[in-house]
Amino acid sequence: MGFSFFSIPDPYLAGITGGTLAGLAQSCVLWRQVSRPALWVPSTIVASTLGWVAGEYVGVWVYEWAGYHGTNFVAGAAGGAVIGAVSALPLLMMLRHPKPRQEAVLEATHV
Repeated sequence: MGFSFFSIPDPYLAGITGGTLAGLAQSCVLWRQVSRPALWVPSTIVASTLGWVAGEYVGVWVYEWAGYHGTNFVAGAAGGAVIGAVSALPLLMMLRHPKPRQEAVLEATHV
């Protein structure tokens, strides 16, 4: 696919790079909240790559079908929906195992 709406020639590279950077930044926050944030970076890489590729294909399809000049918005919405759908399951699984709060740990040790 030589044409890109996001000025990135390769949606795979954009997904892997963006997913890695976003996953690392988000895992720093999740590390304080959940007990197993290690799977967040790989799941973000996969979700971001699939989202960029889906957005690219939807954008090209809409542009060829309708010639719509705002195709980048449609492609971005489709890519974002795929990223959200793919990353939702790992995030929900992680949020079901929160870290114990520090106050609760201190109260349990003083009893």
